[in-house]
Amino acid sequence: MNRKTQIVMLSILGGTLGASLLARFWLNQNVQTDPVAELESLLATRKKSTAAFIVSPKEVPTTDNYYTDEPEEDTETDGIPNDDFPLRLGSQGPRVAKLQVWLLRNYGWTGKVTDLLDEKTEKQMKRFLKTDALDQATYERLKLDAPLHQQKIIR
Repeated sequence: MNRKTQIVMLSILGGTLGASLLARFWLNQNVQTDPVAELESLLATRKKSTAAFIVSPKEVPTTDNYYTDEPEEDTETDGIPNDDFPLRLGSQGPRVAKLQVWLLRNYGWTGKVTDLLDEKTEKQMKRFLKTDALDQATYERLKLDAPLHQQKIIR
């Protein structure tokens, strides 16, 4: 093989390689993934992987529980979610779950996505949103009622 043949072969090889890389990049860029489906599949695999390691302790009844004069506190409010604004510690409902998903997407929050605003969620709100209660204006500014792909991303 002479020098000219080597240059031609390397040019053809380089052109083919470049075209295939561009095609692969272009095809991957056009594929739209559903962020909700990705989140649900991630949560499903996480539940499956940790379910084998969860051991529930047995409760041993004590006599103190049987003889109390005080009525037990009812934490439920007749099935009506308590997600009125401002959202603060103890709030419960779909708005709280949307806030937790937003924290997960934007800041890598590691808690469970539930509909209860607990201490961990409040701590993350204080850390990232600089507030302990989420008012309606901030909720709407972050577009938490919008679909996930339309929500405001802050980094």
